[in-house]
Amino acid sequence: MVKIMRAFLWQGTDDVQSGKCLVAWSAVQRPLELGGLGVPNITLFGKALRLQWLWQARTEPDSTAARLPDATDKNMSDFFRASLQTELGDGSQIKF
Repeated sequence: MVKIMRAFLWQGTDDVQSGKCLVAWSAVQRPLELGGLGVPNITLFGKALRLQWLWQARTEPDSTAARLPDATDKNMSDFFRASLQTELGDGSQIKF
């Protein structure tokens, strides 16, 4: 997908040759305010989306996201679990 995006931006085609890229892709992906073109980083966007699905499945078990098959790899699942902190409180939300 990124290859197609780059080719379209630099040549207006679906194929780009080396040497045609005028600016580093990381600079193109910067926000407009920082001198970039605001092209989204689809790799990070995809990771954020998968983490959002995990969060929704955890906080809203009846939601559509919770019913989707788990499409996250082990690294993303491990990152999600490592980023959470569970507080028991009075125990009213705990299910056994």
